[in-house]
Amino acid sequence: MPWLPSCVASVLMQTNVHLELIAVDDNSSDNSLTFLRELEDAMREQQAECANCHTVSSEVEETNGEQEKDQWEAFFSMHSGGGDDTASQESRYKPPTPAEVAKLASRTSCVLRVACVDANVRRNPSGQGLALNTALQMSRGELIGEMEADDLRPPWTFHKLVSALDANPAWDGVTSKLQIFGWDRPGMQRYVDWQNSLVEPNDIARGRFVEIPAQRASGLYRRASVFDRALVRYRDIWEVPVGSGTLVDCAVGAEHVENVLPKLAGWWPVDTDFWMRYFEHNLVAGKLDDVMYMWRQYPEQSTRTHSRTHVDRIGDCKAHYLARLAGDSPLMIVGRGKTLSRFVADLKRHGGTLCASVDWKPGTSLPEELSGSWTPPCEHENEEREEPASKRRRRAAPMRVFVYGAEKARRRVASCVPSFDAGVDWFAA
Repeated sequence: MPWLPSCVASVLMQTNVHLELIAVDDNSSDNSLTFLRELEDAMREQQAECANCHTVSSEVEETNGEQEKDQWEAFFSMHSGGGDDTASQESRYKPPTPAEVAKLASRTSCVLRVACVDANVRRNPSGQGLALNTALQMSRGELIGEMEADDLRPPWTFHKLVSALDANPAWDGVTSKLQIFGWDRPGMQRYVDWQNSLVEPNDIARGRFVEIPAQRASGLYRRASVFDRALVRYRDIWEVPVGSGTLVDCAVGAEHVENVLPKLAGWWPVDTDFWMRYFEHNLVAGKLDDVMYMWRQYPEQSTRTHSRTHVDRIGDCKAHYLARLAGDSPLMIVGRGKTLSRFVADLKRHGGTLCASVDWKPGTSLPEELSGSWTPPCEHENEEREEPASKRRRRAAPMRVFVYGAEKARRRVASCVPSFDAGVDWFAA
């Protein structure tokens, strides 16, 4: 709440697809559960009413594309709110009633199931991870999708996502482009533009150390390959204590409560951890060239305010998985100032082996480390004895990571470093 009713309606309006929506309430205090329970009752009443009028078919009915588009545009205009701050959006917004949502759902083959996170387990500091795992355990489908409670999606979304997976058997999941609405800020729009530019699977995978390369909630994933064989479940990862490199997953129960509660600053973003594990398991994600996820923006949203989305927490998660990716390969980290220093410190804490830390402004003269003649130093090199050239050639080339947050700086790196290879070198931020 306040936008939950519209969000649920946009999912239950999905056409040309059989869909089971599992709505999980993790002990909310804003009447969300009351709305969901009333909607369950209203949908049962609507189904009984329809059954008295005609035979309900289990077949998915085809819809008229133009009519569906017009209906969606009217729905989005009515339920998107509008305005910069939360109060402005709420003042322009009238949530649909349970009866109204049930009537919309009666035209589709969508069903609703409501679940609650146990109050005793709720003592656990996990948020998204615990709720998502509750839904995952209840789900019965071969394909798994998600939805954030304040966002919207067009009624043709899941039909297109299912069709994309059918057409691309090598994909383990498929996402879509997104559009922001509500509190309009240039920085967030730049991020969305960058994310929407990553469409090919390889570009999505290689963008993960810059930022989240695809909106996780916009996607649809094969249960067998993504969850049954690879990720198993969602995670809420904490470092306990902060800075120790010791990780605890709090999305599986309450057994770690006493150790974790005092360490709130150690929380990793669920989205970042999900994609890092996804690609670490060599899973493939595609992205459709369609905007099918509407991401609401407002000042109080957790993306902007929660401690888990702080730049230090995101950077720590990236460094952990980058060190794992590098393995025994030496790392050359190139960047600027404090950003470079923080990234290097995070990598060292997570076991990364560094051979060089290079402070360089793209567009200026190339440092020696980025020239073709430079070789990484040996770990225990005898400085009094010159190393034979043949041995220097055999020495492992470093894994180069260029840490620049601005897209303009990353473009300059690619154009200014003659040896830069987009398929070998990595960008991070």
